[in-house]
Amino acid sequence: MSHYGLLGHPLGHSLSPQLHKIIYNTLGIKASYSLFDRKEDELGLFFQELRKEDGAGTNVTIPYKEKVIPFLDYRTPVAKAIGAVNTIASREGLLYGTNTDYDGIELTFKRQSWPIKGHSALVLGTGGASLAVEHFLKNSGIQHLTFVSRKTISHFKGHPVVSYKDLDTIKANYLINATPVGLYPHTEDCPIQPSQIENFDAVFDLIYNPSQTQLLRLAQHIGIPTSNGLDMLIGQAIKALAFWQNRSFTSSEIENLYQTILAQKANWLRSL
Repeated sequence: MSHYGLLGHPLGHSLSPQLHKIIYNTLGIKASYSLFDRKEDELGLFFQELRKEDGAGTNVTIPYKEKVIPFLDYRTPVAKAIGAVNTIASREGLLYGTNTDYDGIELTFKRQSWPIKGHSALVLGTGGASLAVEHFLKNSGIQHLTFVSRKTISHFKGHPVVSYKDLDTIKANYLINATPVGLYPHTEDCPIQPSQIENFDAVFDLIYNPSQTQLLRLAQHIGIPTSNGLDMLIGQAIKALAFWQNRSFTSSEIENLYQTILAQKANWLRSL
């Protein structure tokens, strides 16, 4: 049996174990998926143990998508380009890192039929998730891309950065929340002021727990199309398994997996 999991801190409640169980059962794969809640000073020992287990792997979430990089032996080109890692595989004593958040973001925009080329986006946050968002939008032909940060920086990956106090006058086609603001249990928090949401044509919140964040509820209330992070979670999970098992899935196989997961959505989302 192969052993996989999710590395982060604090993890709290995650849907990843339920989601991966559906994927493994559908494909007839014997594997387990656990939560690895580790403090930063425990990462060295964690990866020391992971190296010993050939064929094992882990996903990586907040706040470690950049911090795990020094522990790796190899990174895929996409992981190097993004500058963050969310999936790690152990192979013959070596650790390989990649980024499948990119694939999850791509699936989200595809499912929503949201065009990117020639459009504009405002991204909240400049952390590990924002790196994958930036790389995807840039590769997809975004025309104007701006980031919002509480840090005192003027640029992020070559794009302008503004402060949250500047948002009243900024408009864009897409508002993308790549921060943890609104994440369970702080479900009433919203990363921007309600009056600012009307400046955007669509809102994408990378958070999936809760399935409707305060940001998404406010956007829907005024008729703005929205998407949460569920499609992203599904897309990155499928690609992570492919990386761990050193295999590939065809577009039709991915579509079949996606539909199977959606068919069981009521069960695995029951806790949200």
